Amino acid sequence: MATAATHKTQSCSHCHNRVMPALRFYRRMPDAFVCPECGGVLHRFTNEARRHDRLFVSALFLASFLTLLGLMLH
Repeated sequence: MATAATHKTQSCSHCHNRVMPALRFYRRMPDAFVCPECGGVLHRFTNEARRHDRLFVSALFLASFLTLLGLMLH
């Protein structure tokens, strides 16, 4: 999988630090990417057009979880 290549730092528009965005969930669905240092919202999944993004992030999270579970069982 090429998931490691998608983890990149970016500059927070609120505190201006280089951070790796944290994923915030609401009702078990991805809600927004936030700055782990100041809590500022970097990207929000809000409208219906972003529903695909929410499903993609949920699937990515599930795949990562199942991979880690498989590694722990070996």
